[in-house]
Amino acid sequence: MTQVGIFFKGALPDVTKLPPSAERGDAYLVGGVTYAYMNGTWLQLGAQLNNFFQNNLCYSGVAVTLLSENDLESLFICPIDLSEEDLEFFKITYPEDYRTFEYLWKGADKVRVA
Repeated sequence: MTQVGIFFKGALPDVTKLPPSAERGDAYLVGGVTYAYMNGTWLQLGAQLNNFFQNNLCYSGVAVTLLSENDLESLFICPIDLSEEDLEFFKITYPEDYRTFEYLWKGADKVRVA
């Protein structure tokens, strides 16, 4: 079984606004339903993501939103300003989530925080 990370890109008003193509695993919330791009098409994930947490983490002025089965924000006192120690703890505690965070943080879809 191949695992694919889901990268939450944002919310859209309706499915007609989904981009015609995207990167594998890109996901949007449309009217409370999650759609992810897999193998050249948008798939409706629906209830499969109901138990996921939307985590908003920030490191070095770069904010990342990460969907995870884990409530990552609860690991840190201030998830909007992670320290080197936070990153190390995160890496050890949830290595898969950390890899996704690192991928996003290093350039995929990041939002700079003023």
